[in-house]
Amino acid sequence: TFNERWILNKWQPDMELNVIEAAALGNTLESACIRKVEMRLEERLTLTDLTNLLEKIFLANLPDLVETVLQRLEDKAALEADVLHFMDSLPKLIEMTRYTDVRKTDVALIQPVIDAIVPRLLIGLPATCSNVKDDIATTLFEKILKLNSAFSLIKEKGHRHDWEQTLAKIAESSIVHPKLAAACGRILFEGGAWDRDKMETIMGLALSPANKSIDAASWIEGFLHGSGLLLIHNESLFGILDAWLASLNNEMFQELLPLLRRSFAHYSQPERQKIGKLAKDGPAAVATIVEKTDLNMENVKKVLPVLKQILI
Repeated sequence: TFNERWILNKWQPDMELNVIEAAALGNTLESACIRKVEMRLEERLTLTDLTNLLEKIFLANLPDLVETVLQRLEDKAALEADVLHFMDSLPKLIEMTRYTDVRKTDVALIQPVIDAIVPRLLIGLPATCSNVKDDIATTLFEKILKLNSAFSLIKEKGHRHDWEQTLAKIAESSIVHPKLAAACGRILFEGGAWDRDKMETIMGLALSPANKSIDAASWIEGFLHGSGLLLIHNESLFGILDAWLASLNNEMFQELLPLLRRSFAHYSQPERQKIGKLAKDGPAAVATIVEKTDLNMENVKKVLPVLKQILI
């Protein structure tokens, strides 16, 4: 169905041997699968392993095993302390609740596990995002985006509200990696939880001259994920970004250029052209910022041609 993705493997000679070996597990495909799962449950499985196993059981339509694996999963979740395991497991559990009409399996059994994981995940997530290196921040960045997609599907409104509260804590924290703070801020802005004034305030603080330029560039990288329409249709946000770029000296601009180019590279060609036009013509918001700040317009004009080359 549209809810599932299947992979058709090319037949290989060793598959016949695998089928012969698997025959010892049972006389039918169903009994063999059940025995295989029981053998897996005898191993030391992580929360992620159990979630993956539960997903396979759902896809294989083995309802008799669901309660057994769910109980193991619930027991494991009660003892789990690793937030990363929660981040890997929760999206899959939420996705499984969509199989109601397809499998005729009682997916309500999964809800208590979700209800138990969500609070523990949200409590530990801000600390997990704090004081981390760039490579770990990149990993967490992808996991947060997947979590946000999962929370958009969740039926419990209380969980969605708690998710937004947690995102706000991360976005406004001074010890969270800038890339993660920016990503959370954008999610809140696009979702309507933050208005434009709030987003402008947070963006202005993140790009303040008091912050390190590399931190500001990381914040921009996190904020610019997704569609470029956010900048195109919010000239005030573009004006803050444009003013920050104009304030960089030549040496710092050259140092940050690869990171900035990567931030804009995933936009479509039409989006880059529109942003380039904004940089060239200058939105009304830029004029307002220039009036309030004493900028050297000669230096600004030197930066714009280089910025145009980045964006187009």
